[in-house]
Amino acid sequence: MIQITQLHLSAGTDSKCLETKIRKNLRLKTGDSFVWEILRHSVDARKKAQLLDVYTAGVRLQNEKRERAPRGLLIASRISPSEMDSQRQMIRP
Repeated sequence: MIQITQLHLSAGTDSKCLETKIRKNLRLKTGDSFVWEILRHSVDARKKAQLLDVYTAGVRLQNEKRERAPRGLLIASRISPSEMDSQRQMIRP
């Protein structure tokens, strides 16, 4: 599982845009399949004219050999399923 942090999107965008952003950050081709889930979501309201949704996503690639963060990508890290469960518990309802 790869954890990607700091995924910034305009407020109110749909999940398809988030999937596209994940694919771009991991440098995946259009044919590569993966499963993702939102681990954390927050709103960046420092600039009231431009509200941003900030996500942390967990990504599991179908091809396990490629399941590593690309070189130079500082906002991705590899996490184990137990770490992912503990992070899921930290999310407030």
